[in-house]
Amino acid sequence: MKQFRNHVIRAGLGALYFSGAHHMLRPIFAGVGAIFMLHHVRPRRDAEFQPNRHLEVAPEFLRAMLAHLRARGVDIVTMDELHQRLIEGNFSRRFACFTLDDGYRDNRDFALPVMREFDAPFTVYVASDFAQGIGRLWWIALEMVIARAPAIDVAIGGAATRLDTATPADKQAAFDRLHDWLRGLPGEQDIEREIGALCARHGIDEITICRAM
Repeated sequence: MKQFRNHVIRAGLGALYFSGAHHMLRPIFAGVGAIFMLHHVRPRRDAEFQPNRHLEVAPEFLRAMLAHLRARGVDIVTMDELHQRLIEGNFSRRFACFTLDDGYRDNRDFALPVMREFDAPFTVYVASDFAQGIGRLWWIALEMVIARAPAIDVAIGGAATRLDTATPADKQAAFDRLHDWLRGLPGEQDIEREIGALCARHGIDEITICRAM
């Protein structure tokens, strides 16, 4: 269902773009500026099963976006400058601001060179546990567990459940169900407990994941 919803949204946005309707709607919805909230910036991977793909963009995409903004005369500003313009009501020029969440290693390796190429400032929000190598990136651990396993046995809502993960489509369906279940748990400790049990059963080292990111 989640994949279907994403496809519908992409199709709708594509229809707006190719029909030219986005030009007519710009005065209503364009606003005064935009914040680009990014996570991973890295080359595209070949694996067919990539449920966290929505959290990453390729360096080529970032370069194209920056080139587009510069060509249209949009100011690329720091977070402080954005705040100041909003406080002052200074909307004489459109502006854009870039943030990178979590502080992944690829921000340095792939995003930084592209941002420097366009003399574009950006803000990195670093999660301290990730920087220390002790964080739990449970959504990545979940992807790795499902990628490795032909089936997943887990207790969901107290009921023993087996999820088939033989094909990429099966893996995506299993990821969606487990992701929604984990997000619905009462707290972070509950998520960590369940992910820790899954990783232990399927030979995934959570600490190694964090230090590699």
